[in-house]
Amino acid sequence: MTASSVLPGFPAKDGRLAGTGAWCPLTNGSDTDPYLEISLGKSYVICGIEVQGKPNAAESTNFTLQSSTNGSNFIEVDSGQSRNSLESFEVVNATFN
Repeated sequence: MTASSVLPGFPAKDGRLAGTGAWCPLTNGSDTDPYLEISLGKSYVICGIEVQGKPNAAESTNFTLQSSTNGSNFIEVDSGQSRNSLESFEVVNATFN
């Protein structure tokens, strides 16, 4: 798991459910397009993901899921911008067609 940037104390490896921490990108404006990249090692059919936010935090309230077979060229799979809120601790399940 890698990220575009990390806020000290919030590494990319902590960007997962049921963990004790969280991933946060830099908040000083230097990372204008933050992302968390998860390499699965081989191709899988992904039918959905679960995401979780934190109330009253300076975090993103939307996401876009992209896929790549080579780690360089990415295509958008789905966008959770309009239907998924990450503004609470509740886990949000996003399924894809």
